[in-house]
Amino acid sequence: MFQRQQNRWVRAFWDYLFITVGCGSIAWAVVGFFQVNTIAPGGVSGVSVLLYKLFQLPVEVSYLAINIPLFLLGILLLGKSFGFKTFYGTVVISIFLRLIPHVSMTNNVLLAALIGGGLTGLGLGLVFTRGATTGGTDLLAAILNRFFPSMKTQHLLLMIDGVVVVSSGIVNQQVETALLSVIALVTIVRMVDAVLDGFLAAKAFWIITDFPDRVSGRILEELDRGATMMKGKGAYTQGDKGVLLCVVERYEIVKMRRIMREVDPQAFMIVADVHEVYGEGFTAQ
Repeated sequence: MFQRQQNRWVRAFWDYLFITVGCGSIAWAVVGFFQVNTIAPGGVSGVSVLLYKLFQLPVEVSYLAINIPLFLLGILLLGKSFGFKTFYGTVVISIFLRLIPHVSMTNNVLLAALIGGGLTGLGLGLVFTRGATTGGTDLLAAILNRFFPSMKTQHLLLMIDGVVVVSSGIVNQQVETALLSVIALVTIVRMVDAVLDGFLAAKAFWIITDFPDRVSGRILEELDRGATMMKGKGAYTQGDKGVLLCVVERYEIVKMRRIMREVDPQAFMIVADVHEVYGEGFTAQ
């Protein structure tokens, strides 16, 4: 019982540490890269940037002012499933937006879009890995989905973010600003994927060969990797084939291809992305 309680506290510590660091990264992106250049890559943070440009309303004030009603409306319509972590993330971002010096980190707007997008994506990824969100437009999209059930939540979210991106160009009276917001949004999405899937995502090799023993032997000897061997049969030739499944790190891909060229250049080989691997030689559960 005590051990279980202790593990729960340790897990909670890491959850809120990751959420806090993620929120800090998002806030730094807003005040250091987006705000001064009116780059608004969707989300409530993007709306806050636009409100600052229009009315000089502090971003931390508008961010909290928009998110709290959304959070309360979410509780009313969606229940408490999104939990306290989302509320915590919303408040912490607002605090960071207040505490971090509002100093532009670069005069290059393209760098601002790329670095700001990277920092935002990194922050969101860290938050998402701990089972939380930062509220904002994803919560608004979930709420709208209750009123427009025929529209998917992700489509509603895309529409909302699209409106924010287009608005950035209108507010700043420059088409380039909207394009920079698009660049930042794409960077955010790619970075979130990288954080959630892992920067070092592995590769799975499905190998259909006439020489399974020789192939598996070379894999064991040169890559120090295991492989699963199965029996297969060609539909056209009706001949027996060996089928191997082997998962390797990215840096081992070239070695694996070289082994196959040397052992069986006629082998049929499928290489697929693997985002999560658990077991010996890879991530521990």
